[in-house]
Amino acid sequence: MHAIASWFENETLRYGFMVFWALVIAIVGIWFAGHLRKNMDRFLKRRKVESTVRVFLNQLVYIALLVMVCIIALSRLGVQTASMVAILASISFALVLALQGSLSHLASGIVLVIMRPFKVGDYIEAAGVSGTVQGIEIMFTHLLTSDNKAVAVPNGKILGDAITNFSQNDLRRLELSFSMAYGDSISQAKKIILDLAMGDARVSQTPEKPIVWVKELSDSAVILLLRYWTDRQNLPDLPYTLTEQVKLAFDGAGMMVPVPQREVILNGKTLKNMAKISENW
Repeated sequence: MHAIASWFENETLRYGFMVFWALVIAIVGIWFAGHLRKNMDRFLKRRKVESTVRVFLNQLVYIALLVMVCIIALSRLGVQTASMVAILASISFALVLALQGSLSHLASGIVLVIMRPFKVGDYIEAAGVSGTVQGIEIMFTHLLTSDNKAVAVPNGKILGDAITNFSQNDLRRLELSFSMAYGDSISQAKKIILDLAMGDARVSQTPEKPIVWVKELSDSAVILLLRYWTDRQNLPDLPYTLTEQVKLAFDGAGMMVPVPQREVILNGKTLKNMAKISENW
């Protein structure tokens, strides 16, 4: 009887110590996980990481630490955790395979937020879509097209393609083409176009002044090219305004804006045959 009591006392003490250390590990581990999450959140805020990504990363790290603490505490209680770890690894591997496309978009969203090739409000072209960035989320970037369509583009496609940010630089260079008749004066046409561009306050004189070149000698017209710089806020209306002003100035100077023409020469025999056909009609 004394031996049984002694064994029971020893086992109780042993398991008591195991439970005690398991509780200590659990309490310290939970405190450490919470403390690390707070510090990580402050660090990401200083780096100006988008709130959605910040919350996701914090939760991911916090849950991973809690799982580790749980496994360590159970192993302290004498539970065989090798099989548990193997099961978790198998489940994680299966999830990665099943969600590899989604995880790719997820990772791309994190990279986009950290690297910041564009921000909310920028007008971009990416993955074959152009529009104003409305939001950058974990899986998708939301764009608003110029005709007011809302498009959600997967982040993986954006990161895997060239990104054109039209809003990053304030100054933009534009080109306009104008047609003039072969019989009109090239120097006069160039002077009209250049005077109108130089006289518009929205056309910038830096980094270079507007310039007009002969771009092409087409079948029915001489094509002139105007190249100029302007602030990006003038992009929606300035090209159309200049085009209208040049047309009106050409009309005022008596210059023709040519249209495609074809000259057909018929010999006498052909004309006689055409006359007979018209008589039969």
